Amino acid sequence: MLRKTESIRGYKIRARDGDIGKVVDFYFDDERWIIRYMVAATGGWLDGRKVLISPAAFYEKPDWRDKEFPVILTKEDIKKSPPVDTEKPVSRQKELELAEYYKWPAYWHFFPEDITMPPLPVSRRLYHQQEEEANHLRSTREIEGYRIEAKDGKIGSLWRILLEDESWEIRYLAADTGNMFSGKKILIAVDWISEINWALERGKVDLGSEYVKNSPEYDPAR
Repeated sequence: MLRKTESIRGYKIRARDGDIGKVVDFYFDDERWIIRYMVAATGGWLDGRKVLISPAAFYEKPDWRDKEFPVILTKEDIKKSPPVDTEKPVSRQKELELAEYYKWPAYWHFFPEDITMPPLPVSRRLYHQQEEEANHLRSTREIEGYRIEAKDGKIGSLWRILLEDESWEIRYLAADTGNMFSGKKILIAVDWISEINWALERGKVDLGSEYVKNSPEYDPAR
């Protein structure tokens, strides 16, 4: 089922021995367009510290009715986990520390053509071989509002992000066309995205604006 990331913010993350906190953001892999971590605000029990929780920590399916994510961790696990400054880019080295601590799979060792392949063991040797590798984690909050351009001009701004709740893959970006097409909202499949310029906060799609104008309107209520 497709869900908006915006609608999942505020969901509780439930550890074995109590609530950890609430989801405030997601980090996704900008090469694979898949959610890698939830960002949880822990509140008063951990002095408001924000922590990263991988979907690999789920031991049951999310409780969509009660808006909870049950994870196999304990609050003590979270308390002793390596600190992460979520106000700065998360380095691969920091991800490695988290993966080693929690025994999470090192997703960057997947073969590109097969996301379901079992991960290779975490290895510092492999990490050092990739030490200069660019970081590909992005915040979903960061890209909301980015300008979206067609081949022949602007078509609107990124309004919502829709993910598949089984695989955690991002399927569509919802764009608000604003004054361009009377505020029409449309869905853009991530496969259509030809480029994203993170510095200029804009993305380009491999479509003409006429295609956008004639495309079905996205109704978030349906």
